[in-house]
Amino acid sequence: MESDDNPYERPNNSAAFDPGSQNFATPQNAVSTESSNSITGSASIQDDRQNVSDSSIQQKGAKKRKQAEPKNVIPKKIDRKVVDYFKSEKKSSSASSQRDELYKSNITPNNPVMLPSDLGEVWPETSTAGEVERPGYDYSYTVQRLSKELEMTSLELDNQKKRMGEYREVIRALLIEKSKAQRKAAREKNLDNQLRIGQFKPARIGEQFRDQWNDGYAMEEIMNKLERVKKEKEEIHNSLLSLKKKKGAKDNKKTPGEAENGKTDDGFLKPPSPKELNSREIYEQEEIYRLRKEHLKKEEAELLLEKDKLERERNLHVKESKRIQYEEQSRFKDHILLNERYLLMSLLGKGGFSEVWKAYDLDNSLYVACKIHHVHKDWKEDKKANYVKHAMREKDIHKSLNHARIVRLFDLFTIDNDSFCTVLEYCDGNDLDFYLKQHKQIGEKEARSIIMQVVSALKYLNERKSPVIHYDLKPANILLQSGTAGGEIKITDFGLSKTMENSDDGESIELTSQGAGTYWYLPPETFQSYGHGIAPKISSKVDVWSVGVIFYQCLYGKRPFGHERTQQQILQEKTILNACEVAFPQNPKISPGAQDFIRCCLQYNKDDRSDVFQLSKHEYLRARTSRISDKP
Repeated sequence: MESDDNPYERPNNSAAFDPGSQNFATPQNAVSTESSNSITGSASIQDDRQNVSDSSIQQKGAKKRKQAEPKNVIPKKIDRKVVDYFKSEKKSSSASSQRDELYKSNITPNNPVMLPSDLGEVWPETSTAGEVERPGYDYSYTVQRLSKELEMTSLELDNQKKRMGEYREVIRALLIEKSKAQRKAAREKNLDNQLRIGQFKPARIGEQFRDQWNDGYAMEEIMNKLERVKKEKEEIHNSLLSLKKKKGAKDNKKTPGEAENGKTDDGFLKPPSPKELNSREIYEQEEIYRLRKEHLKKEEAELLLEKDKLERERNLHVKESKRIQYEEQSRFKDHILLNERYLLMSLLGKGGFSEVWKAYDLDNSLYVACKIHHVHKDWKEDKKANYVKHAMREKDIHKSLNHARIVRLFDLFTIDNDSFCTVLEYCDGNDLDFYLKQHKQIGEKEARSIIMQVVSALKYLNERKSPVIHYDLKPANILLQSGTAGGEIKITDFGLSKTMENSDDGESIELTSQGAGTYWYLPPETFQSYGHGIAPKISSKVDVWSVGVIFYQCLYGKRPFGHERTQQQILQEKTILNACEVAFPQNPKISPGAQDFIRCCLQYNKDDRSDVFQLSKHEYLRARTSRISDKP
């Protein structure tokens, strides 16, 4: 390592610095020829001092020796960069020494390593990945240093994981505590509403016991007030009729049975006859009755509004009562952690073979909806296989969808042999079906906004390589994120959806699940050849028909076909097969554009019906019009 050819060896001699000059140099190359000759001459004078008698030469040599000695001279401004350079070199040397000491402390006595500084070398400035291999250089210190760093990093990672696990348990405990408090508050409120609004009680009907609704004290008070108002109105009506009969009557004749002494034939005194009212008094009494009648009419209207409000509260109360009942009966009620990450908090709803829970994803720190599917133990194997097939098809279709108006599917996993779970995007709001039950109908502007978003989602489904038919589009499968009709919506439930990948003509497929779905929202072609074993052809125009029915129901508060009829009655009476033309009521008034849009959706012949792309380009959706009605 003493060779001058080693480029990584630091020179042992520091640079020579002349404070009176702007130049500095190394001992090898810094001294100019003139300075070198001067120093050599000075040394010669010193050696031959006794032989040289020239005093001028002695003085000159002494002067040069004095100049060669180091002096504490403050450098000029132009030389400060040079001084800073040497200061930085000194600091670097000190840091290198500290690093060597730290490195030596991490080396065991049984495994000594020679440091580069011990060999006269410097620490390499480049990273290990960028080092150029040098002959004779020992890399063992670098390996051990990196091993030590890796060990420390692994230890820190383990500590972080441990802390994250502790935080996770704390979050889980807080969520469970919050859920228990919410459940307690919900049950206390439900008990209060049972007294105020009412509840279902078992009642015997014939030989069977069925749950029968009993009104609470609030509804009873309203009904009693309405009954009182009704009786008062009848009394006022009869009094007005009596006044009309007495008006102008001035007959004061006695009755035939009245004696001259004021006694009747039976010997009892008859009370004096009421004084006959004159025309002015009759007019005053009529005016009093009319004012009283108007007051009762206003009171009756207020009571009816209060009754309607209470009925809407009753719908919420009934739904909440059923939810609490189903939640208490569920085997997942005890805040179970599914798949080691989804903490079940509260039941959102229950269907025939599934239940939906609000859950918290502990890994991603967000609320999700866990839909738990149950396969009944007593089902036959073919029914089980069919149910699982539909669920897997829903998963395959739904997981590939990514649109702002469609609920996202995040995960699917098995719980046990009889149940599995799909994890969906959580929407904090009710569905459109519940909103319509509460408010009957929606203003045209709000309804138009909902339909625009639904058509946008359908357009996305049909732009895919294998277009998707939802087939079960209805208000219950349209979620209102804000809980109001004026916000964003999302479409959900792809359990009956179908893909067009096996289409022969690229436009339609055979309907293999005839009889499934919600009949009020299905078009006539889905009912053709029903029960004859012939599968009809369907296309995305099935969803277009559903859009028309939903829009009509939002505007008028009822379905255009089969309203208040059961599905069995619709099937037996062939209601949809006979739905050749849609009729629009006189009230409420809606714009001609809305009526034309509905007609395009509800064309009986599917060839005359608009497809999804034509519907998305309809003038009613493309441009706003001032003729849209604001009132429901």
